[in-house]
Amino acid sequence: MNFEKITIYSANLMAQKAFYTESLGFQLVDEKINSFTLKIGKTALQFIEKQGATNYHYAFNIPSHQGAEALDWLKDRVEILDWKGVDLVDFLDWNAEAMYFYDKDDNIVEFIARKNLNIPRVAKFDASQVVEISEMGAPTENVQGVYDRLKQFFSIEKYSGNLSRFAAMGDERGLFIVIDHREKKWIPREDEAYFSPFEVCLTHQGNRFELKYENGAFRRC
Repeated sequence: MNFEKITIYSANLMAQKAFYTESLGFQLVDEKINSFTLKIGKTALQFIEKQGATNYHYAFNIPSHQGAEALDWLKDRVEILDWKGVDLVDFLDWNAEAMYFYDKDDNIVEFIARKNLNIPRVAKFDASQVVEISEMGAPTENVQGVYDRLKQFFSIEKYSGNLSRFAAMGDERGLFIVIDHREKKWIPREDEAYFSPFEVCLTHQGNRFELKYENGAFRRC
């Protein structure tokens, strides 16, 4: 599953634009009065201004063996959010290393190096080495219900979890991270998991789908 475009909402639009384009160096590909769009590798990430917008969790795939280098690069630009005292978190079950930081909306942003994908290192790490958005958080009160609903749209698989309090749905190129917000918070700082709405255009098995997430559930656009 591949995320082509994700649209989220921002309460600090200009600060977000400066953060992603100036501090991190991502490419700005479109800008309007109340929105802007970034190129995050293969994925377009659009921010739309909305007062009172609540935070999100999403992850960016980076080259599979560039985790330590990416961490050093990030430390010059952001404050790393450690998890249990560790900056570069080793997820043994996923064969991956990850690091976390906040952006200007306090979104929980993750860089993750997935060793199973064998994404090669092609240059010294910077924003141009980010491959794609690979995770989008979708809190709910019914994890099994979200999975059943998505399976009505296309043949999504469960990658990890028990479909009770947590499940990752999709594959390592594109995962919905679905949690029961009453029982689980976002790592690494136990941030509240809000029903922050988003829209996503994705491709899966040669087909394209447009979905909207709001109030803890998905529907077709």
